[in-house]
Amino acid sequence: MSETSETSITTPARRTSLIIIVAVICVLALIVLGYLGGYFILPGSIQSAYQDKNCGSVLSRYGLYTRVYPVFMQDKTLESHVMNAQSTHWLVQKKKMAPGELLFMPIKSIWMAIQMVFLRLRLKSTAQQR
Repeated sequence: MSETSETSITTPARRTSLIIIVAVICVLALIVLGYLGGYFILPGSIQSAYQDKNCGSVLSRYGLYTRVYPVFMQDKTLESHVMNAQSTHWLVQKKKMAPGELLFMPIKSIWMAIQMVFLRLRLKSTAQQR
């Protein structure tokens, strides 16, 4: 009789710990599945945005892609799309300037050129690391 009272006391504690373990495993599984899902979905999303000629989306998604995934996991074929999108985005931004902004055009051009140089250097360094 004393055995049944002891098992009834430990059963809720075991049940709680089992629920916590299962919840932790489920959360970790969702994180891993999300990371792997993004690894396959994000490059396709970047290529789709490139085909739709949406340069802003290409650049923002590629920025996310390079921050989340290490160099050895990144898709090499996206680099040319990103370079084209960067130069197109730069030209579009240059054409959208108001006449009053013409004074600042050389400064903006220099800043965009510096950004493009750093992007090219980053892409070259990632290609060399592979």
